[in-house]
Amino acid sequence: MGMRFRAPLVIAAVALAAGAVWARRDYRSWVALGPGGRPHTLRGWLDVTRLRLSKGDPLDVEALRRRSEQSPRIPRLEGPLPQNPSPRPGIAPHPIPHRVVGTSTPEALVAELQEVFDRAEAAHDAVRYAQSHFERHTPAITAKRVSFDHVDALKAHGEIGHIHPSDCSMHLVLHPQDAAEALETGWGESHFLSDGPLLPAAYFMVYPPQRPEDLAVIEQLLRAAIAYVTDESEPASGDPGIEARQA
Repeated sequence: MGMRFRAPLVIAAVALAAGAVWARRDYRSWVALGPGGRPHTLRGWLDVTRLRLSKGDPLDVEALRRRSEQSPRIPRLEGPLPQNPSPRPGIAPHPIPHRVVGTSTPEALVAELQEVFDRAEAAHDAVRYAQSHFERHTPAITAKRVSFDHVDALKAHGEIGHIHPSDCSMHLVLHPQDAAEALETGWGESHFLSDGPLLPAAYFMVYPPQRPEDLAVIEQLLRAAIAYVTDESEPASGDPGIEARQA
C-alpha cells in the first residue's frame, strides 16, 4: 500500500486515539464532580455529552430580560442586591451536574448555609423538604402546591432550591428579572439549559458563599424563589393549584 493510501488511515488512527484519550479524561472529570441528575455510567456520560451541544450562554442577561417581559408573574426580590466582591468561579463544562470548580466555601460557612435553608423552610407553611426533582439525591425546598398556570413551577415539579453538598453552590428557581439582577451583580449565573424543554426560564446557580455577609444575599434570593414558585402574595386567581409531585 502506497503512502498516498496509508496517510488517511494514519490520520484516522491518530484522531481515534486522541478522541479516546479525551473521552477518558472527560469521563473522569465528570465523575469527579460528584452525583447529580445522571448515573455515573457510560450512558449517563454520553447523555450529558450530547446535552453539551445544546448549552446556552449562562451570562446572557438580555435573554433573562426577554423572558421576564414574557412572564405573567411579578419579580419577587424585596430590594436591590449589592455587588458581589468575589470573582466569578470557574464552572465545569458539563451541564449535568452543574457545578463550580476551583472554589470552596470556608468550613465555618457550610453549616450556616444549611441553616439559611432550614429557617426558610420552617418559616413558610407552603413549602417542605422533598427529594430534589433535578438532583435526585439531595433534599430541596419544594412547594406543597403549585398553580395550574405556573409553567416554571410545573416544570420544576414544585422545586424551589437546593444546595450541592460537594461545592455549596445552589440552584434556585427565580423570576427571570430577579435572576437578571443576581447575574448582573455577580451572585450567580443561569444553568446552561435554562428555558429549555426540561428547565424553568430562570433555573439559576447561586455561587458558593465566600464571606459571612454573603449569607444575607443568599437568604434574600431564597425568599424571592419561594415567593415566586409558591405564588406567595400574588393576586388571587381562583386557582386552587395542584399538589407538587416528585418524579
